[in-house]
Amino acid sequence: MPLRVRSLSIIFVLLLTIYTLAVHITNIVHIFSSEPYSGIALSQSAIRDAYINGTAGEAVIPKRIHQIYHDWSGRGVPHTAQWMRLRASCIDRTSGWIHKLWSASESREFIQREYPWFLSTYDSYRYPIQRVDAIKYFALRHYGGIYIDFDNGCLESLEPLRHYPVFTTDTNQGPLPTNLLGAVPQHPYYKFLTDSLPSRNWLYWPFPYITINYASGRWFHTDMWERYHRKNGYRNVNQPQDANGPLYRVIMDRRRGAEPWVFWNEGAGRTWENWDNSVFSWISDHATTVVRIAVAVSMLLTVLTGAIVWKCCLRGRKEGMKTKAGLKTAVSLLSPEMTQSEHSFAKKNDLV
Repeated sequence: MPLRVRSLSIIFVLLLTIYTLAVHITNIVHIFSSEPYSGIALSQSAIRDAYINGTAGEAVIPKRIHQIYHDWSGRGVPHTAQWMRLRASCIDRTSGWIHKLWSASESREFIQREYPWFLSTYDSYRYPIQRVDAIKYFALRHYGGIYIDFDNGCLESLEPLRHYPVFTTDTNQGPLPTNLLGAVPQHPYYKFLTDSLPSRNWLYWPFPYITINYASGRWFHTDMWERYHRKNGYRNVNQPQDANGPLYRVIMDRRRGAEPWVFWNEGAGRTWENWDNSVFSWISDHATTVVRIAVAVSMLLTVLTGAIVWKCCLRGRKEGMKTKAGLKTAVSLLSPEMTQSEHSFAKKNDLV
């Protein structure tokens, strides 16, 4: 392959890689910079009061609780005893509801039976927690109900929450969590979210934390939440409310001085953590600084790429023309009379 073609190929690949990374980094920055997020924010006390006062409207979410128990290590899941106590607290406070506990085998059978187009993506996930994320979304899409992580228990009846067609929790600290979710069956938001899962599964970042969150976890959920509201015009405060939106954010702030939680409590969890979680926990606490650094690095990469293109293509071409002209001059001055063989060599190399 000629040197120039090879150089152009390398530059093209470099530009494409930088462009792809820039698009995804910009998307991640946007996820963190969209606070307050779209949808109607509701305090837990306001939800309870509306239910008691009879102003909450019709109860639309089915009386169904989803929880997921995947033992991907084969050695048992940590905190099992505590998790079962937390699960029991929800069963006790939702008498008469259907309580579905999803095992790993049942989860895969469900995807294979109901959503076979997603099975290859489901099986290809690098990290088992991504399959847990996927089942949360597909179970709510298919059956509706309320999803509860195993490290959350119930303090009161969840009946008041059934009046809000789609809700997530919001800690007011970073992207929207996926530990507590609620929806009516076949809501357009969960169709949009689940249909978007395969498109995020091709890019594997060097950090497990980013791969998990961006491909299926809370960053993905937040991104889809914002996209859904923008797509349907629900970010506009003057947009009339209808059955499909805007959606609801139940405030669940952990910070000191915040309103006490009404419906849930929290136990030990985070069994999916990898080696890089502590790094990104720090990043989440310094999000503004990190965003500024990311923007600066992206701009620097753009400038460096431009400099490389100029040096390799434009400047190199000019220098090549000058070199060839210099060689012709040198030949004419130093060798005014050439033998036939020398003349043939010079002509072959375009020196005369």
